[in-house]
Amino acid sequence: MKRVVIVGGGPGGLSAAFRLKKNPNVSVAVLEKEAEPGGRVKSMDLPQGFAADRSAQSYARNYTNTLALFRELHIENHLDPVDERKFFALFRDGAMQPLPTGLGSFLATRTLTLGEKACLALFGVSAILRSRRGGMVNPGLYAAQDRVSLSGYSVRAFGQKSTDEIVRAGVSMLMADLEEVSLAFAYSLFPLMMSPHMVLRHGNGTFTAALAAECGDVRLQDAAASVRIRDRRVLGVETEKGGFLEADHVVVATRARQAAEVLGGLGEEERAFLAEIPYSTCLQVVFGAPRPYLPCWGMFFPPAAGTFIASLTEESFKSPGRAPAGHGLTQAFITGKSARDMMDESDDAIVEKTHQEVLRLFPDYPGERLFGRVVRQREAMVIPYPGFYGRMREFRSKATAVRGLHLVGDYVSNPVIEASVTLAERAAAEILRG
Repeated sequence: MKRVVIVGGGPGGLSAAFRLKKNPNVSVAVLEKEAEPGGRVKSMDLPQGFAADRSAQSYARNYTNTLALFRELHIENHLDPVDERKFFALFRDGAMQPLPTGLGSFLATRTLTLGEKACLALFGVSAILRSRRGGMVNPGLYAAQDRVSLSGYSVRAFGQKSTDEIVRAGVSMLMADLEEVSLAFAYSLFPLMMSPHMVLRHGNGTFTAALAAECGDVRLQDAAASVRIRDRRVLGVETEKGGFLEADHVVVATRARQAAEVLGGLGEEERAFLAEIPYSTCLQVVFGAPRPYLPCWGMFFPPAAGTFIASLTEESFKSPGRAPAGHGLTQAFITGKSARDMMDESDDAIVEKTHQEVLRLFPDYPGERLFGRVVRQREAMVIPYPGFYGRMREFRSKATAVRGLHLVGDYVSNPVIEASVTLAERAAAEILRG
């Protein structure tokens, strides 16, 4: 009997447990410090029949392993396609302007100038020519672009105005600032950006709740204190409640800072890499409205808009299951310095300030607010800075030299659900082979 302890009950940890539990010769325990499983992939508790997501917002059709897992969990019928005609818009020249979602609309759109169309077309061709099989999950394949700043590349390719109004706004969807990320990050996620998207009708909690139900021993509010390592081999996991779980294999599926805290047996260089990994900061503000307003799923705001809101989404356009018939559900995403400045304000103050800002931007937005919710994400997504993937490869080669240790955190790939599921399934396969 192989004994496996999984640290972290998010999609990565739960996916690994799901695969391992299918083998009768493996015992699996999942440690999750929160009161419910799911990590950042769960639904939000909202009144009056509304439903929204925490953090991750959609699933791309090229999420091969994730969608296969949906079929195994029998939840694929909960997926709704996002209407690409109502996908994204840009706040430009003081108004909402639709962004193209296909070749025909790209050629016909008046939102983009001829020069911007040409530049974006050249970037698309460049990304396709440099595309690598599995690059979305293995971004280290883009070594040549790893040390190139996306900001510098964009200014050279598109010019400062288009960079600020289009590229910067698009990067805000990833809860990062343009100056923070590498060109490799953009290239590796290009297939995701070009793919049609789907959403779970009643929120992402459908996915992780279904996974957790199949995983057996999921110990909620039971955090790992440390992974005990001796002679470059894992021995087990000490819990914060004072227990010790012996293990032949330990899967660490947490964010970088938590991994650095529990992996005291790694070398100083490896732990320093984990501790220094930057994360974006995000405030997610949700309020119900008596009617939908935005004529699209999402809208981005460039710096010229003069607002602290990075983007807005209209949940009722994602899926009819997100709001009662005829009602609207708006999400505002506040990132970077604006989020850090507002982070410690009360929920009521953040909701009121954000609602008033939406009314300032769109005076005919419904003034009545049915309810408001705030989600604070102090560590929203890993920021793959120029040179990050190269350092990440070096870290993985050293950390995985510890026998029985498997890393499935968002810092060893791209911070997307498909990467978490894929890495988890690889870890499970490695454990079963070993």
